[in-house]
Amino acid sequence: MKKLTSTLLAVIAFLPSVFAQNIDSLQRAQEEMQQLCAKADVYTNTADSLIQYKQQKTRLISIADAVKASDYVLKAIQINKKYNDTTAVRNNFDRLGETYIMQNKFSQAKWYILQSNHISRGTRDVRHIILGLMELADVKMAIKDYTLAKKDLDEAIVLTKYSHNVPAQIEVERKLAVLYDKSGNLKEAKAQVTHYTLLAENLKKTNEQQRLANLKKAKAQQLLAIQKAKAQQLQAAQKAKTQQLQTAQKAKTQQLLAMQKTKAKPKKSSAKQNLTVPGEQSTDIATADTTTNVVQND
Repeated sequence: MKKLTSTLLAVIAFLPSVFAQNIDSLQRAQEEMQQLCAKADVYTNTADSLIQYKQQKTRLISIADAVKASDYVLKAIQINKKYNDTTAVRNNFDRLGETYIMQNKFSQAKWYILQSNHISRGTRDVRHIILGLMELADVKMAIKDYTLAKKDLDEAIVLTKYSHNVPAQIEVERKLAVLYDKSGNLKEAKAQVTHYTLLAENLKKTNEQQRLANLKKAKAQQLLAIQKAKAQQLQAAQKAKTQQLQTAQKAKTQQLLAMQKTKAKPKKSSAKQNLTVPGEQSTDIATADTTTNVVQND
């Protein structure tokens, strides 16, 4: 029994040190993760600056810059995979696809874009699926594989209609027009240009109508807010006036009561005097009567 007790005491004494070690290891792991994630951000930001990723191109991007950018992105992907950050991995696959397109390495570009698209399909991210399909079509048109490019764009069209994404549909149809033009199908190219131009005009009108409706709604809300504020001010003024009148009425009532009390006090005093005077008179009469009786007796 003593041996068991000593063993339990030893275990209990050992537990705090184990917990402390676990907390220290968790803190170190968290600090390491933060440092590595910050390093991954630096890699991607540097790559974006080199190739002006998703920016308006203000200079000619050299192949050397594209190679450097791809190296930085690959380093970032290693960190993203370590912490299972699938969104960051997908976005960096997109970056790699663009860097390899700039290097005219279309097979590598297509592979990374496909990997990105695979992740988007797994998460059912329709917007990114559409973007990936358009990028794939660009790569396939670059290698003159127009049939497979059209297949990607046709799927993208279906997804834009399914998600009611008119701006994306216009972009896809623009690429389809380019595809028809490059493949020598000028009739289809012209028809596609007419269709997406009409879509763009209708979208512009719809957006303008929505803008005007929002403006009208905002004005109505502003007017309602002003009316509400005025009503509240009027209500507050009426309340203040009512309170003022009540206070004045109360003061007047108190004043009248005070005046009545003041008037009532002298009346009580004169009444006392009246009561005293008859008494005095009766005493004098009694005295007179007594004197008369005395005289008669004499």
